[in-house]
Parts: sequence; C-alpha cells; structure tokens
Amino acid sequence: MLAENSLATTAWFFLLHRLGRVRPMLVTLGGVKVWLRTATSDIYVAVESLGSEFDPAIALLPASCSGLVIDAGGYIGTAAIKLARAFPHARIVTIEPSSANLAILRRNVAGFANIEVMHAALAAQPGPVVLKDTGHDHWGFSIVDHAGHHKPLESIGALSLADVLEKYAAETVALLKLDIEGAEGEVLAAAADWLARVDIVVAELHDRIVPGVEAIWARAVAGRRNFTPRGEKVMSVHPRLLSPPEGATGGVP
Repeated sequence: MLAENSLATTAWFFLLHRLGRVRPMLVTLGGVKVWLRTATSDIYVAVESLGSEFDPAIALLPASCSGLVIDAGGYIGTAAIKLARAFPHARIVTIEPSSANLAILRRNVAGFANIEVMHAALAAQPGPVVLKDTGHDHWGFSIVDHAGHHKPLESIGALSLADVLEKYAAETVALLKLDIEGAEGEVLAAAADWLARVDIVVAELHDRIVPGVEAIWARAVAGRRNFTPRGEKVMSVHPRLLSPPEGATGGVP
C-alpha cells in the first residue's frame, strides 16, 4: 500500500492511523505524492482511485481527449489526479462540498494545471444546501436527509450539471464521475435533461442512503451500454463509444 515510501514514513503513518490521531502526511502512491490524513478514510480512497478503479472508463477515451471531465465528489483529489494524468489535455473539474476535504484536495491537485476546483455540491437544482456528517467518516458527508443520526457541518451552494456545463461553455462531457453520497438519486432522476450529452458516467450508487437509487440508475441509463466494472462503481457508456471497456464483468440492466 505504502511500499513506495520509506520504512519510517510507512511505520509512522500506520502508527498514527492505529492510534486514531488525525494528521496530514505527504506520502507517495502510484508514483504520485499526495497528502493523506491518518485515521481517516483517505488512504482507502487514494489506493482505489490512484489504482485501477477508473481504468475501464479511461480505456474508452483517447489519451488526447481534450473535453470536459467532471469529478463530482472530489474528496481529496486523487480521482481528479488519476484522470488528469490519463487525459493531460482535458479540462478536469473537481467538485467537493466539504471545506475540510477541500483543504486537502487543493494541496493535492496544486501541481496539475488541467485541474480546476469548485467548492460546491452537485444536485438536481441549484441553491443553498446543508452538508451533514452521517457518521461514515470523511468520505460519507452528504447533503441528503436520510434515516439515522447526522450532524450539520456547513451551509454550501449546490450546482446542477447544467450549471457546470454553462460555466465551462461545454456542449458535452467526456466523463462524469458521480460519487455524491446519495445525492445521485435526484441527479439521475433528472438525467433526461443531460445524459445524452455525457459520453461516460462512472457512478457509485448509495442505496443504503437513498433506497431505490439503483432502480433510478437503471431507468436513467436504459438504451445505453451499461457495465459493472470491478469494485463498487457502475458505468454507463453512450452508444457512440462502441469498444467494450477493459475489465468490465457483466451488464447493468
């Protein structure tokens, strides 16, 4: 996991992690130097996103892709980094609602000229929303009200996908990563307004937060090429992209 780092760095990271002490540390993962907070979900997200999690989607687009790539649910920026390295000519827009996560994200993406950061939440409609701690660590902050204890964290602005496209004067999106802790339900419910303009959607569906979101996904992506790559993500591909994705194992109805 941290084999690229010195023994002292690795030992110190995992000692703090086990002790539950949150501290930012600069480590190397997949040849990239990134800041991770010990005793948080940062390490698990970074290993997945800098690893092979997005490879099936990346394989469908040329490295020369110069379109718009949207990373909704940017967290600490490692997915944006993976996509920026894969598509150095693309415009990568990473959207993160949490101020705490955003501070780490900005440090991590500072060296990538093709990554732009937005402090906002992606939702079906623009307007003010409240970000909540749902008790699932830093990766589980959500704007969705659902059963169970949750603590308000901060008020932020929400943007719709149409707002993002207008801001960047984009007619189409090459790739949309959607990992927004339940808010994907309302975004996908409005997919008729935007899905035809998106070549590839890679989403994580949170049925435990919004029951029925998997059914919403299935209805939204009907008629497209839909896959379940390895891991927790599902993927939908516009029919104009004909090559099957590497590593895909089966279909999503």
